Amino acid sequence: MRRLITTLIALSFIAILYVLLKPVDDQRTQTVQIESVVTKINKGRMGDYIIELEDKTGMFFISKANIKDVSLDSLVNKLSGQRVSISFIKPNILSRFGPMINKKQVTKLTVGCQTVFSTI
Repeated sequence: MRRLITTLIALSFIAILYVLLKPVDDQRTQTVQIESVVTKINKGRMGDYIIELEDKTGMFFISKANIKDVSLDSLVNKLSGQRVSISFIKPNILSRFGPMINKKQVTKLTVGCQTVFSTI
């Protein structure tokens, strides 16, 4: 009986780890699109680019894994004070309870008809 309980606990732990560490799908079905005015752009502690919006709460970030072709200076020049359209990955139920509660990963960033950044 004790061996069965230990096995069930181990399998439950593995299942929880799988759900928490599963890669995020950034397809169009998993994204939300909003529009707002950019108030500030800077580099975060982890190397990500952080975008702050005028009337939106939370932190919108471009992952450092996706910024190979985008420089911080060019983003600041193009986006400061501009009305932008941002698509970000829809938070799943587990992200509402952890340190990522107010952080949203940007998948597409456009100004007018010009796409400035996209992972899609």
